[in-house]
Amino acid sequence: MYRLFLIDELQILLIHTINIDIMIKCIIKTKEVVDLKIMEKGDFIVIGIIILISLGMLYGFTKAIPHKGNEKYISIQIGGNEAQKIYFTEDNIGKHITIDNIHGYNVLLIEDNKCRLVESKCPDKICMLQGWISEPGEMLVCLPHHLVVEIKTSNQENQLDIINR
Repeated sequence: MYRLFLIDELQILLIHTINIDIMIKCIIKTKEVVDLKIMEKGDFIVIGIIILISLGMLYGFTKAIPHKGNEKYISIQIGGNEAQKIYFTEDNIGKHITIDNIHGYNVLLIEDNKCRLVESKCPDKICMLQGWISEPGEMLVCLPHHLVVEIKTSNQENQLDIINR
């Protein structure tokens, strides 16, 4: 067993308890004696409880995220109304979808579980710079054309995100 002796508040001396002569001299000079111990049974119990709580929280978070088994699809909305649904299928990979409305046109490229706007007739082309979207809830927006392209899942259609009162 080791003991830590605090001497004059600034000097720390670590000695082995077998050397009794030094220990007695240090005890006379010390103001405080603190035992250094390696982990005990209670420490392991606390660490185990923390690990169990962490695993429980991780399990709860994975249940809150939509399952990968739900079918993802692309919702194309013009002026706030859904104009088209496109499911991620083998037939749609590599397809260019032209979205034409009274405000102009956009071209949507569909790849394996992701999509992006590759061409647009709008003046600033910000919608093309937004990049790929692949997860439910992500969206591409072209304000001049009143266009929203959003990734959704089949069980997400009528769910509310939050209710404020």
